[in-house]
Amino acid sequence: MANFNLGPRTAIAAVRDSLADIENWKKNGIPRREIVAVLNERYGLKISQVAFDKALYRLRKIQMDRLSLQRILCLLQKNLFL
Repeated sequence: MANFNLGPRTAIAAVRDSLADIENWKKNGIPRREIVAVLNERYGLKISQVAFDKALYRLRKIQMDRLSLQRILCLLQKNLFL
């Protein structure tokens, strides 16, 4: 019988889907290796520590880029952009 797991199929997708949980766990001092173990169990993946770290870095960078763009747009709207 085929496995019809429709959850994330990549490390970055699993990290993206769990980003709020991950940030809370890290804030509460949960080690990264335990977070990776939870993600692997939750999604049935084999995410390595390196893949987890890279995915988290990339997603945080995307968030920061979006925040920067929003700030620029806000300044443009207020005609404060120099």
